[in-house]
Amino acid sequence: MNGEEIDERLAELAHRTAGVKPRPDFGARVLSAVHAADGGPVSTALGASTWLVGWRVLPAAALAACAALVLAVKSADLYDDALASTVEDSSVELGW
Repeated sequence: MNGEEIDERLAELAHRTAGVKPRPDFGARVLSAVHAADGGPVSTALGASTWLVGWRVLPAAALAACAALVLAVKSADLYDDALASTVEDSSVELGW
């Protein structure tokens, strides 16, 4: 099927369906169908699923935060030790 045939078929389809319009209650029927399929209001469906996922991930996130804090403190201590050892071991000689 080439481009001209597709354009002709689309034009014919547009001509045949020119008078087809959705009923005035179309949006309400779609929302009620979504509401029935989801089991709850459309506006709270995303919030409820996010809340459930958040409670499942919360222990892992808390553990990761604690591990990050321990690593930060350890890294700071290692940095301080490295800095102190380089200052103590270094000798400065001045030449005239």
